[in-house]
Amino acid sequence: FAYYYGWEGWSTLPDDVQLDTNSVLNYSTVGPRLNQMMRDTSGIWLVQWQDEVVDPTGLVPMVLKDVGDEVPAPTFQGKSAGDQVALRHILLEDEARLPDELPIQHPLEQTAAPGLTALGYSLPNAPVPADVEIPVRLFWQAEGPLRGKYAAALRLSDQPGQEWARQDAYLAGSYFPERWPSGSPVLGFYTMTLPLGTP
Repeated sequence: FAYYYGWEGWSTLPDDVQLDTNSVLNYSTVGPRLNQMMRDTSGIWLVQWQDEVVDPTGLVPMVLKDVGDEVPAPTFQGKSAGDQVALRHILLEDEARLPDELPIQHPLEQTAAPGLTALGYSLPNAPVPADVEIPVRLFWQAEGPLRGKYAAALRLSDQPGQEWARQDAYLAGSYFPERWPSGSPVLGFYTMTLPLGTP
């Protein structure tokens, strides 16, 4: 990328031009860097390469879409060392800025398993119609090394307790807890679809 584009006018996330499997992005590093990049600009071009390694939960495109709208970008057919490269374009809201703190709407601070805390979750602000996917964000934190594969069981019930939707998934997709840094929040992203007829 630098060979063809040059070194000016772009930044890396993480702040390293070499791929490092231990440099996994989290909100405390991404938020301030993106806020700095978004200053005095109307949009961001996101070039993704090896994002399944350094951004396995899709944190960067997710938070960018919190402060802007993704628009169609040219299809990029290039490959680098056999790995796909993706190109995305996000038009930003006026004076776009990410929160300084972790964007948790509903704090939980509950122990989900020994050494694993559910910090809280976030849901869409507006009501979601039936038959449309509801994005659910859950924030987790490990206190020390965890072994094995943990899963979240999401259930959507009404006031009397009737279940309307369910989703079971690994806590953070293929980013398993054994790779999580101790004491650092990790995003788990899930989708649930309300069946037609849900009140």
